[in-house]
Amino acid sequence: MRSLLLLLLLLLQQQQQQQQRQRQRAQPQSRPAAARAAAAARAAEDRKKNKKGDKGDSCKKQQQLLQQQQQQQQQLQLLQLLLRLRLLPEQQQQQQQQQQQQQQKQQQQQQQQKQQQQQQQQQQGFWLPIHLIAKKQQQLLLQQQQQQQLLQLLQLLLRLLLPEQQQQQQQQQQQKQQQQQQQQKQQQQQQQQQQQHRRQQQQQQEG
Repeated sequence: MRSLLLLLLLLLQQQQQQQQRQRQRAQPQSRPAAARAAAAARAAEDRKKNKKGDKGDSCKKQQQLLQQQQQQQQQLQLLQLLLRLRLLPEQQQQQQQQQQQQQQKQQQQQQQQKQQQQQQQQQQGFWLPIHLIAKKQQQLLLQQQQQQQLLQLLQLLLRLLLPEQQQQQQQQQQQKQQQQQQQQKQQQQQQQQQQQHRRQQQQQQEG
């Protein structure tokens, strides 16, 4: 059981690092003035074909997905900490805590960079075409599903490790989390339906 839990922690760390690399690749890099001008011209053409309101809603939905993803990452970090407290000796715990603090600092810096980039894009009037926004949202949804599966697995392992009194408290928390996850899924399904409806309208208008 101990070796299985340690292996799970390693797999979880690898997946988090992979997701961080994916997010870094997805972030737009700084562009020269000529490229920004060309992007602004393309954005103007896109705005003629599509309504600003639809794209604004898509950007808001993308921000909501990012916020939900950040909350899930915090839950994963907390569960990792609980597992390490149960498994690792005190000396290793201190090293792990230092690593966690560094990871949290890196994540905060990445979040700040994302916010700055979003603000810059809005100030420059840069709008992504709707099909690219939908693709990014699908990637975020897939990452959320993976994190939810990891959360459920970690919660199951914690039930096996913790005493009965703590299990009752955790079961209540888990039920709340499951309810929140169901609400999030319903919201995501509604968003997807709205996006499909808007795409159909746009295709009809273009046709």
